[in-house]
Amino acid sequence: TIKVFNTGNKGSPAGSLSTAEGTATVGDASKCELKVSFSRFQPFPSPYRVLETDYTTYAIVASCLSVVNFLDLSALWVLSRTPRMDSNQLKSLLKHVADLGYTWDDQRFTNQTETCKYPDATMGAEAFEVVV
Repeated sequence: TIKVFNTGNKGSPAGSLSTAEGTATVGDASKCELKVSFSRFQPFPSPYRVLETDYTTYAIVASCLSVVNFLDLSALWVLSRTPRMDSNQLKSLLKHVADLGYTWDDQRFTNQTETCKYPDATMGAEAFEVVV
């Protein structure tokens, strides 16, 4: 079992810190897939598939809502290990995502500034390290 710990600021970079803790298990290792659940009331874990990564600067991750996927609801993330990704690298990755056949009609970017509140380091670095 893998501990999943997501954090973000509500409303703005200076907003209150919001956290979500979940668990993940290995789904299909050959497809780099985890099964993630954030609530004991969630009837089925959601797939979390690492489509691509360079292991040092980025990862491209896809997921879908497994129970209601007949609605074709899914999510795609381009994750960076730094608060700001190089713009040329981001453009290249977004083109790659499109080449993979994904549409990104409601593309949203996370605004990360110096005013962002990050979790207290005393909570342990392992809670925030993303290993893909």
